[in-house]
Amino acid sequence: MYDTFEPMQEFETIEFSFQVNNYEIWNNAKLINKGNCNIIFTCKNQVIQNINKTNIVTSDSLNGSIKQSNIFDKGITSNDRLVLLNLPENSSNEKIQMLSQIYGVTRKDYHLNNNEAYTCGIFLRNSNIAKLSFNLYGGDLLEVY
Repeated sequence: MYDTFEPMQEFETIEFSFQVNNYEIWNNAKLINKGNCNIIFTCKNQVIQNINKTNIVTSDSLNGSIKQSNIFDKGITSNDRLVLLNLPENSSNEKIQMLSQIYGVTRKDYHLNNNEAYTCGIFLRNSNIAKLSFNLYGGDLLEVY
């Protein structure tokens, strides 16, 4: 269904603009909200304190569901997606702690807001973006397509 990748390969840069028309918000594997939308997600590389970062900006926060600017520190491939990561060292979030053990901590002394993404999954179909998924610190999963 989606393009496949050799897992666990780091990548440094990705830039795109992705128009979405639908969103779904999940919590504990249950759909809690969905609807139509007209939102653009723009991904740009950015240098912050001499370190390359990836910033995904959205034209609409879906009523505060997602922070309008989410900065990621590292990109890695998974079987069926590209994954951007923001894994702070001192997080009490169990999922972030688990991912940090696998991929390593990506930044120190940073506290995420509940609507801030710590991962972004980029799903491609025939090398074109088909869907984005964001794991949010507050526990929700936002999917846009």
